Amino acid sequence: MRRSDAEDEAPPPPSDVAARLGGAAAAAAAEAGSAEGVADGAGGAAARGGRASREEVGRVGSLDQLYGEPWADKVERIRRASPHGRRSGWALVPLLSKANDDVRQEVFVMQLLRLLERAFPAPLWLRPYAILSTGPRSGLIEFSPNTQSLHALKKLPRFGSLEEHFLDHYGDASSPRGAAARHNFVSSLAAYSIATYLLGVKDRHNGNILLDRDGHLIHIDFGFVLGRAPGGRAALEAAVPFKLTREMVGVLGGPTAPLFTETLVDLCTSALRAARAHADSLLALIEMTGYRSDMLCFASGVETPLRQARRAAIGTAGASAPPAHASAALVRAAQVRDRLMLEVPEEQLRERVEQLVSLSYNNVYTRAYDEFQRWSNGIAC
Repeated sequence: MRRSDAEDEAPPPPSDVAARLGGAAAAAAAEAGSAEGVADGAGGAAARGGRASREEVGRVGSLDQLYGEPWADKVERIRRASPHGRRSGWALVPLLSKANDDVRQEVFVMQLLRLLERAFPAPLWLRPYAILSTGPRSGLIEFSPNTQSLHALKKLPRFGSLEEHFLDHYGDASSPRGAAARHNFVSSLAAYSIATYLLGVKDRHNGNILLDRDGHLIHIDFGFVLGRAPGGRAALEAAVPFKLTREMVGVLGGPTAPLFTETLVDLCTSALRAARAHADSLLALIEMTGYRSDMLCFASGVETPLRQARRAAIGTAGASAPPAHASAALVRAAQVRDRLMLEVPEEQLRERVEQLVSLSYNNVYTRAYDEFQRWSNGIAC
């Protein structure tokens, strides 16, 4: 992964972040950058001497029931059965076929996410996926294996909350597996929070957010980006930097827990700092892609009153406002530039991130949009 020029100024490294998870879990969390460490925890303990408790084995079994056969196991099983499995370069890729849908915008967003993924330092975690536009109204999209949407999880009869889900399937934060899962959760939560804030990603209902078997959050479906949101000028999400619910913070231990007040803010600051170091590349990609583009995210360059109010709330209103006659691409790029806060001194950046987190946490408009999706589309909230 490419490191930014500003890496020397980055917030605490993964080991420091892991240490905040507390007690005996710190060492396990520091090693949790590999997703396999969570899913295979009980099996690995058994292989090292059969010391895995019955409770740990049961938790791994419950994950198998919830997420199905681990993708790595499925790939190996199919490879062995395939007559071409021994060929070099053999691979198995899960794909969704989409019809009557222009996926070019999703391809564009994946380019932006990959740029951010390369810029973000560890342990920040994003999961861009492959998309191929095969025609004006069709395409292939890589499916994210070993995942369930938050909507699907909440529809389960025994599901109580995300916090209970982590406790039931990984153990509490003092256990190695529990600490590793929460480390994965906060690392992905911070990365996607800043990524969706910078790119103006909306329509963040629980059908568009996945949770994998190792505790990572993954955002999908980027039909509303660069400030374009369901509802147009009356969009409920327009005034919210990113989705950060009470339930998500509950996984971190609540609004007063160090994992929320310190670790999440540190990681978000690290992500924003890295994005600022790559601002030229990010803005150039938006401006070039948007030049005479007919993609919906470039359809209009007009700011809504709610978006103007949000920019005023975080102190960036008018920082780099484009001229009235500017093209939609330049307007969108200027809005992203504002969100990058390039005019904010380095020593004030963490304070600005704290404001974003505070504004996003349990935001009334986020809750209202989730309720709207529940009543109109049956999406659990």
